[in-house]
Amino acid sequence: MHQIFIPLQNFKKNYVIVDGEDFHHLVNVLRININEKLLIVVDRGYRFIGKVTSIEKNKLIIDLIEKINENYDPVFNLYIAQSIPKGKKFENIIKYGTELGVNGFFPLITERTIAKLNFEKIERLKRIAKEEAQLSKRDKIPEVYTPINFIDFLKTSNKYEKKYIFWELEKENCVDNIEIKKNENVIVIIGNEGGFSLEEINQAKNYRFISISLGKRILRSELAPLVIISLVLYKGGEFRI
Repeated sequence: MHQIFIPLQNFKKNYVIVDGEDFHHLVNVLRININEKLLIVVDRGYRFIGKVTSIEKNKLIIDLIEKINENYDPVFNLYIAQSIPKGKKFENIIKYGTELGVNGFFPLITERTIAKLNFEKIERLKRIAKEEAQLSKRDKIPEVYTPINFIDFLKTSNKYEKKYIFWELEKENCVDNIEIKKNENVIVIIGNEGGFSLEEINQAKNYRFISISLGKRILRSELAPLVIISLVLYKGGEFRI
């Protein structure tokens, strides 16, 4: 059953309206027909089974026939602050990070950042996050924020209960030192191909980030974030029945 996110303004008492790009995708790409059922998610988590009752020129009407009291997202809120990597690597980080359960992505501009993200690229990353959230039955679409300088981001980090930065030269703390409780807001900072400078690590520690090592091996910048996301989610109780 296909899932679709509906903005609150398109939610009525017993039905929802689908228009714009979502209408085009359902009608012209997925070839949705009258009486076909869809999984509807409204306002970041309210989930329904709906049935298509009307297909008009520019909109589609879906009657809500059953509310589903299930949550599919992790039991804590995981945010990733990723130093912008080269090429299209960020697209894969957004794609698979969304499927795994990340709540939001912050593109970081660090000392060793070369790549740039303009408005068009950010909008593309947002579309990828939405598509993958629908595919993986997420409760909400992860946020993709505008790029921010490293130190400016650190200044906004007080709202997170747990804060980690992964660094290949860390000698004391490893994944075993990660502790996460239900409903906590967790932020993880991850480097790009060039990693972090010692000054940046010290700045992060000044803002109470705990430096974590992944071990002796060095992982590629497109692989490391997915390994880190998976390990942090596991430490927070995910991937269990």
